[in-house]
Amino acid sequence: MKITARYPWATWEIWTWIERIDYTSGSYVTWTSLYRPRWYNTLVGGLWNSYHLKARAADGAPANGLLKDLAARARAVAPSKGQVVIEAKKGIVHLEIED
Repeated sequence: MKITARYPWATWEIWTWIERIDYTSGSYVTWTSLYRPRWYNTLVGGLWNSYHLKARAADGAPANGLLKDLAARARAVAPSKGQVVIEAKKGIVHLEIED
């Protein structure tokens, strides 16, 4: 697993995807929950097999609040095993790269 300098708890694959989204974005995106240790994942109600535990997931909140726009940009530049989920109640777009 290659760790990056900008996001020290992100794998190269998720970091590259985030960079592509940021590059094509017309608005600011706050990226959170790139990596979660198991204790924190349990605390926030994460799944036992969450990709956050492997640093293969990220949650993004667009400054303009347009989740569908962020999801569309994420899908447009997604890696082959990338999944995009809109979590409207949380106000985030969840990205994950399957193993």
